[in-house]
Amino acid sequence: MRLISYRTQDGGDRLGVAGTTTWMAAEAVEPGGPATIDAMLRAGPDALTALRRAADPERIAREGQPLAEADLLAPVPRPGKVVAIGRNYREHAAEDEAGHAVDAGL
Repeated sequence: MRLISYRTQDGGDRLGVAGTTTWMAAEAVEPGGPATIDAMLRAGPDALTALRRAADPERIAREGQPLAEADLLAPVPRPGKVVAIGRNYREHAAEDEAGHAVDAGL
């Protein structure tokens, strides 16, 4: 099962379940389930398990819309935070205590 975030006609974002070439709204796959990725993340692992159980690949292939025509968004449209590590000089990279190799390009 692959999850997508897509833009609706009114500009909102919704959660979808994608097959190989088609997709369906998560609300159609599991009525009463989470409508957005944010709602699913807040609901916890049980919501994902329920959606996975409800997702029938044959039904998505038969009833779904073409994936190529979906207005796809970032998987998590509004993440709460983004964490990154940047290294901009060799001495800084050499200080790495996490065991990461120093990139020869630095």
